[in-house]
Amino acid sequence: MNKIDSNAIAAAFDSVHEFNDISGQLQGDMVKGVDLSLSLIWEEYQESLEALEKAYQDASQTSLQDYEEELLDGACDLFVVTMGFLQKLKVAGFNVEEALMRVCKNNMEKFPAVIPPQDYNWYENNGLTVTRNADYGRFVIKDANMKTRKPVDFKPVVLVDLVPATFFGSLSNG
Repeated sequence: MNKIDSNAIAAAFDSVHEFNDISGQLQGDMVKGVDLSLSLIWEEYQESLEALEKAYQDASQTSLQDYEEELLDGACDLFVVTMGFLQKLKVAGFNVEEALMRVCKNNMEKFPAVIPPQDYNWYENNGLTVTRNADYGRFVIKDANMKTRKPVDFKPVVLVDLVPATFFGSLSNG
């Protein structure tokens, strides 16, 4: 299995925290004036997404080696910006740790351990392919484009209780 070493992820996360702490981005009352701060954070996050997309688009205009380097750099930048964004949300009172756990658990619910016969028939009748991943004991549902699809009984994750009750009120009262 080609799994990224979680120690490297943890070390990178700590480095992002250190960077944000040194630069003063995690200090003070994050909720006061949060409208401007989170707007800037979101803009920075969107710019990183656009840079990663641009790396894909520029592939035909650069050598393969340059493209691969840009792709890796863009993906790492996206990680750094995302981790910084999560750290700032934590300072603002969001329960980031629980949100991450819920989102990951919800993501895994896209791969059911059991598929009832009526659901299996529905998938087939709608052009979806169902295969079993023996390593994980889970089913994978894919469309004709090989995109993973959600099971018919999939429910989205609920995170509303992890957002500070006063957060959005502070935006309108700023």
